Amino acid sequence: MLGVEQPFPPANYSSLWTWLGVAAVVIAVGALGWAFLPRRQPTVTPAPLPPPHVLDLAGVKDKYLTMIDQLDARHADRQLSDRALHHQLSMVLRQFVHEAAGLPATNMTPADLQARGLPAVAGTVERYWEPQFSPLGTTQSVEPSAERARQVIRRW
Repeated sequence: MLGVEQPFPPANYSSLWTWLGVAAVVIAVGALGWAFLPRRQPTVTPAPLPPPHVLDLAGVKDKYLTMIDQLDARHADRQLSDRALHHQLSMVLRQFVHEAAGLPATNMTPADLQARGLPAVAGTVERYWEPQFSPLGTTQSVEPSAERARQVIRRW
């Protein structure tokens, strides 16, 4: 051996290493804080609104009144049964409401139509239900049914 009886004392190191360690910890904490910091949502500019749709109500009424007249004529020629006529009248009336008011009336029940403030349409569609879905056929006369649909459209 070298003749050293005692171990060497620890070597002194520069305080630079202490400050580098502290800086590394501060940088790591800062990076984690920055990564999880809530971000402001990017502003989304809304798409421009389409130009307003101008509805030719008189033209729409004429179109659907003509459709009712055609259905009435097909029924008179025995091309449509009473059940089919009532079903078609209901669909024509609902399509009219959809086109005139923009409501999805083709999928609405009479209660839905009533809730949307359309009592005349709701009442007429409800009157068509028995002839449409009755297993024994209709007990209603067909002429007033077509005329009811015409009145709803004319009074719109």
